[in-house]
Amino acid sequence: MSFKCDKSLPKIHLDSIADLKYLSINFNKTLQEKLQKHMPKNVSNDSENILRKKVENILEDFATKTFELAKPNIIINGIEAQKTIMDDYALVLEPFDYDLNNKLQSLHNEIEETVLKTAQLRREIPKKILEHESNQKISEIKINLPEISLIETIETKQIIEPKLERENEIKEEYTNAVSIMKQLKTVYIPFHKKALIFIQSIPATNTKLEKSIKIIKHLYEN
Repeated sequence: MSFKCDKSLPKIHLDSIADLKYLSINFNKTLQEKLQKHMPKNVSNDSENILRKKVENILEDFATKTFELAKPNIIINGIEAQKTIMDDYALVLEPFDYDLNNKLQSLHNEIEETVLKTAQLRREIPKKILEHESNQKISEIKINLPEISLIETIETKQIIEPKLERENEIKEEYTNAVSIMKQLKTVYIPFHKKALIFIQSIPATNTKLEKSIKIIKHLYEN
């Protein structure tokens, strides 16, 4: 089938290839909706599905040819549609650039080193900040404290002993404890002497007891 473009007819002007693609997509979508409405898919009947598939192929072919035939009458951004589409889909291969590849590899290595340094700094910086703040606080304390010797402090200031709570009660308890200790001492010494006398008399008593047992045995035997 031959088709000749009538140059006298006005052409369709579009701003970009995206507009043409939009028209093509919507045209195909409308065809699919009409096909689904009049010939819905039937799962149970394979013969109807075969027929539907043939109709679907015919409609797809129709849509493709329609836009192919319309291209000579379409101008996209001041350029013929056919030429614009060919330029848009042309495959352009650039020669391999070794310098660019080396630069890319160098940048990649830099990124890795930066990530490692960042991780290391995240571990070390908080510790250093804490140490710095601690040292600064210690220096501030040293600066704020007056450097006065102990002798000067004793000479210039009266030492005030802190007042203990329950001082009178503690003194009274201490006095009572001393008194009780004295009483225990007076009781313990006589008792101790008696205990010593009793312990010393045990051997003599034991000897007398043994002699008495021998006399009793002698009497029973005779």
